[in-house]
Amino acid sequence: QMAAQIKHSQLDGSLLFLANSYTFLKDLRRAVPMLERLLAHRGEQVNRARQAAATATEAASRKKTKLKLLKAQASQVKALMLMGWLRLREEQFDRALAINSQAIDLYKEVGRPDLALGAYQQRAIIADKKGDYEQALSNARLALKTAQASLERSRKKDGARLKVVASALEVARLERTRFSRFTPATQAARLALEQLDLLPTTAQKATAGQRLAALIEECRIQGARGNYGRAVMQARQARQLAREAGIKGEDTALLEEVNNLFFLGALGQSLQAAAQGISLAGKDGLRRLQFLNARGSALAALGRTDQALEALEEALGIARALGQEGEVAVSHNNIGNALRLGGRLAQAKEHFKAALIIDERRGDRQGVAVDRANLGLAELLLGRTKAARLELTSAASLSKKIGAPMGELKALVGLARLELTGAKPAAALKRARRGLELSGQRGLQNWR
Repeated sequence: QMAAQIKHSQLDGSLLFLANSYTFLKDLRRAVPMLERLLAHRGEQVNRARQAAATATEAASRKKTKLKLLKAQASQVKALMLMGWLRLREEQFDRALAINSQAIDLYKEVGRPDLALGAYQQRAIIADKKGDYEQALSNARLALKTAQASLERSRKKDGARLKVVASALEVARLERTRFSRFTPATQAARLALEQLDLLPTTAQKATAGQRLAALIEECRIQGARGNYGRAVMQARQARQLAREAGIKGEDTALLEEVNNLFFLGALGQSLQAAAQGISLAGKDGLRRLQFLNARGSALAALGRTDQALEALEEALGIARALGQEGEVAVSHNNIGNALRLGGRLAQAKEHFKAALIIDERRGDRQGVAVDRANLGLAELLLGRTKAARLELTSAASLSKKIGAPMGELKALVGLARLELTGAKPAAALKRARRGLELSGQRGLQNWR
């Protein structure tokens, strides 16, 4: 009603104010209609400007109308981007992608696709949330290419470099987490660090957060490849940077250190670092549960099952209270592993099944693959070979389909053991050779 009573010339600002206000209040039910009206209003402005530009005859008039059209298009792009974020928050992924396409098309219409960096970044995020990882990576790479082209032309190199850094780190993250392609992930992370090194000394302190993010990404890549010692060193370097620069992120680096110490087999050091992390987490529930999971896993590996379960069940309770379903699934898997190591196989199986139910509901296919592999190993230890083969074969097939080598390798280990249980050494050898081939292709030294 308020917007309807305001003069037409003020309608744009009023609609934008209302859309932003409702968004700030997290009232999407009201924010979206306001933004839809704004888009319609700005669309009308663009159409009028197009008509004026098409009918202008004199040179001065053509220049003036063209400038007016560009301004109208720029305003429409901003509204489209905002609507894209709102649709993403509503988890209406296809509608968000359709809105985003309109923004990119406007950039192309004015002959400046090189300015579409933010739109490509948005599309990558939406596609990633939707689970369309190929499209996510494709647009992340488009964003990086756009940022690099802008850097070459830009006179303000520092700001342009930081855009390259952000785009490169997103490419690295997607290559690592969605495709387990660690060579291109490493190349992208190092590109980010190289660009940061080119910044003047005076800018180093102001960009410590970006350097920290790049160091942690490279640490995660090394950990995923099984280079745990190197990952620990990089995590410690990141922690030192965070402390010296006085910025947030030390807890993130410490968590990486804890996890990689665990996989390195330095269980005592991992436990000690996890205790530091629990203290550092303070009232941050999410971070506390992550360190509790790490502590519980180390205790379980040391054979201290009861202490492990105490930490892991506390983590599970926090995850449930926070509504973090992904972390709930992780906690169930960790409890299952602790119970399996403690010989309580029937209970372990129930926790693996609980994790599987959650990940299937969430549509987390990588999680499902790992869950089925865990469940298959539990079934094998229980002597239920038929059920074990069903779960392990399903895990291997799904992992191969989605390009998740960790799940496939875990399933192959289980299937090889299953074949040996059935006195089929040739079949077991075939599974083992496939595992060696896959780990070699992906540079996963820990699995070899």
